[in-house]
Amino acid sequence: MKKFLAALIVMIAVTGPAIAQKAVVQKKATMQTTTVQTKTAPTNQRAVMYTKELKTKLGLNENQYTQVLRVNTECIRREDVMKTAGKDMTEGQKDIKAFRTKAFGTILTPAQMTQWSAMDAKKS
Repeated sequence: MKKFLAALIVMIAVTGPAIAQKAVVQKKATMQTTTVQTKTAPTNQRAVMYTKELKTKLGLNENQYTQVLRVNTECIRREDVMKTAGKDMTEGQKDIKAFRTKAFGTILTPAQMTQWSAMDAKKS
């Protein structure tokens, strides 16, 4: 009986870390896949993902959602054009941010605009 328990303990000690490592590797692979999908997804899909996030966090109504989606699609399209052309992203990002801020100022309520500005400041 003692030999059986000793063998069981050795087996658990050896296989336990191996199982845990497999789970970590799978989790990392999933995270990498999600990141790649986000960066390589078409412009409209990335715009929809970001706009849905804003709809949830800011409580956008359907009209606001449609307008914000249009603005986000345009901003992401501009970023993609800059990346493809190999242009300096720093100056272009400032222009895109100014465009988005101006457009959101006409779409969002003052409370939503304050909330979005705080979210944007955290992200930057």
